[in-house]
Amino acid sequence: MPCHPRRVLRVAGVLAVIVLAAVVLTGGRDQGEPSGHLFDLAGQEQGGEEAEEAAREQIARYVETHPRARAAAAAEPQYPSKNTDGEAGSGGTAVAYRANGRRVDASGAPDARLFRTGFGSWEPSIGITKEGTIYVAARNSNVDPGVARSADDGLTWTHSNPPEHQASVDPFVWVDRATGRVFTTDISPSISCAPTSFSNDGGKSWTTTRVCGHTDYQKLFGGPPPAGAPKPQGYPSVVYFCAISEGVGAQTSLVNSCSKSLDGGKSFSLTGEPSYPERESPPGSPAATPVCDGAASPGVVDTKGTVYVPRGWCGEPYLAISHDEGDSWTRVKLDGKPFPYDAGNSTWASDSGVAVDRDLNLYYVWVAEDLHPYFTTSRDGGKTWAKPLDILPPGATRTSNPAIDVGDPGKIAISFVGTNDPKSTPEEKTRYNAYLAQSTDALADDPTFFAATVNDPKTNALWIGSCSPIRCGNMGDFYDVTIGPDGTPHGIFTDSCPVKDECITDTTITTPRGEGILGQLVGGPPLVGTVADQQPSVTLPPAPRTCRSRRAFTIRLRQPRHGKLRRATVFVNGRRVKVLTGRRLRARVDLRGLPRGRYRVRIVALTTTGRRVVRTRNYRTCTRRS
Repeated sequence: MPCHPRRVLRVAGVLAVIVLAAVVLTGGRDQGEPSGHLFDLAGQEQGGEEAEEAAREQIARYVETHPRARAAAAAEPQYPSKNTDGEAGSGGTAVAYRANGRRVDASGAPDARLFRTGFGSWEPSIGITKEGTIYVAARNSNVDPGVARSADDGLTWTHSNPPEHQASVDPFVWVDRATGRVFTTDISPSISCAPTSFSNDGGKSWTTTRVCGHTDYQKLFGGPPPAGAPKPQGYPSVVYFCAISEGVGAQTSLVNSCSKSLDGGKSFSLTGEPSYPERESPPGSPAATPVCDGAASPGVVDTKGTVYVPRGWCGEPYLAISHDEGDSWTRVKLDGKPFPYDAGNSTWASDSGVAVDRDLNLYYVWVAEDLHPYFTTSRDGGKTWAKPLDILPPGATRTSNPAIDVGDPGKIAISFVGTNDPKSTPEEKTRYNAYLAQSTDALADDPTFFAATVNDPKTNALWIGSCSPIRCGNMGDFYDVTIGPDGTPHGIFTDSCPVKDECITDTTITTPRGEGILGQLVGGPPLVGTVADQQPSVTLPPAPRTCRSRRAFTIRLRQPRHGKLRRATVFVNGRRVKVLTGRRLRARVDLRGLPRGRYRVRIVALTTTGRRVVRTRNYRTCTRRS
């Protein structure tokens, strides 16, 4: 049962440890709990060093006596998933539409792809290096956290875990694309000092520190320092760690604050003031909730070093802005429908999302009280905002937990979970899906969007049951989206029903909540670069005017500028003779010894961005078969 009095919530450090003990030792949060990380703490208010130490000892004993907790770095996949081209179980072609669900005719609609990681997942996040290596937070269970890595665009995955990350309620991963450094953090036995690590070698080794002064919903991000502020040493980016710092959970948080690192993640210190201080609830909120709350969404840093941190604050979409590395903040309320408190349903805005492009345009998404996603933009650093647009895709009826990223200016990707079941569907039978949406004219007054479900809603629901604006069942409270260097959007989600219509409802400490799945939209308008950048080069030698007795030649392929060749297939007179995968980019075709005649050589190349290139040429031979 929620516990709102300030006298409980103020004990942030000790309370946080007790809460995690409840999570780990009693099996965590069940789907009936309305909040992210809140438990009935009646009778536990005495706290103190003795209670904190007891909680740590209980968790430590479990970790010590269970091999999986100690050997997470060598963890095997939890699920026997095998990937091919990403089409199995995917949602199909995206629909084109504009605000308020108006369908439009638009060419080049992208197609959804789904890749299974094989590892457990809970509130997953994602990062991609500029070379295209994908990292996701992969938490097999409360005591088996880690990071999953794919170097082949989602086909195969490996797992790594920093040794000091022994338990996790909130896993998070972030990739600094400027340097390739991978950061990960987990809430562990000492919530108030979360273990935070980075790797420069793809997860083979990790450097770990602890970030203190925060309690929940931690997020990592970074960027260049602003003019006049302290400069980082030995690393180009200022790294930020922002989270709830007083209270626990989206429903009972009092304050959000940030820490920063000026040495690439080796150490962190609190910034000058909170991004979101304690605030009285607006008129109309129930008496049981006297102070504002909300989650802690990922922030972003623009090219000038300005920090932007979004929040659904008392059900209202807000953006905190700092020009001095978090020493001071300006908070801007966006226009549009708020998500007010509802004393009966305990529903309000939780995660919102913000992105900023290289031209300093801002993009903001949130879910309002009608459970539709709303989108708006700002061209002046957040001072003024365009009219919010309802971007609920046609066919969908409600959504939750949005995230956003931007590629080239005006080109965005948005992810969320939702359902296309009628509102009359009983809650326990409602099927939830993962959505990816994209737009290449997001700065227009009436932009066009493409949206598709990552999964097939009819055969491959990700969750069946209740889904609040804060959490969708066992999928968790947070999902993530990023635009890869290939120009396609990638979203990470949890499949809590990995066996058809059989969902995982257990929340024991060693039970996976579901399998991590990677979604991608391919074949649509690229969000980075041009279509030409995604096209590979396929070269066939010219056909001579006269026949040749000896005919053998090499087909040459060149990788596209954005994306990679997934495979190339060679056909001779309609018969497949060779399939090329991996890094081999040449195919030897030998027509010697064939009967005299005309032979049609055809090569079909398919890229990871969904581009299909076909080249065909006819050749004549003069030699009869011996």
